[in-house]
Amino acid sequence: MDEVEAARGRGGLNRITSRRAGLLRPYGVERRAAAGEVLVRQGDTDREMYLVRSGRVQISRDIGGRRVVLGEIGPGDFFGEMALLESEPRSADAIALEDATLLVIGPGTLLMRIRNDPTLAVEMLQRLSGRVRSLHARLADGFGDDGAREFDGL
Repeated sequence: MDEVEAARGRGGLNRITSRRAGLLRPYGVERRAAAGEVLVRQGDTDREMYLVRSGRVQISRDIGGRRVVLGEIGPGDFFGEMALLESEPRSADAIALEDATLLVIGPGTLLMRIRNDPTLAVEMLQRLSGRVRSLHARLADGFGDDGAREFDGL
């Protein structure tokens, strides 16, 4: 059992399944990163997406001169999909928290894999939906009890 499959056993329900991650492997380039290495920077214009095979990655961004941590991801999860899908500059930094192995996936590759295996798109949408739900909860916490009730109705 690889680390992607192990992560699923630890509650990583919305991560890309080990089988689908394996299907992407021949279409991506493996990259190893040392702890503390910056993988992508906010504002970069490259368009690759990354699938974490092992290790942990922190996603953060500069907001008004302050560093805000948006989340941490691990095996079976992905980042960089926004730059890939929207052809816009990167919206956040990604930094390896520990030694990591990543699969780098280009835009054409992802679209081809989705055409061949639409379930991959469903798994990605489930994960993205989970991220939106988590961000909603974090925002609602910032509004206090009254604001949280209104925000939960969105």
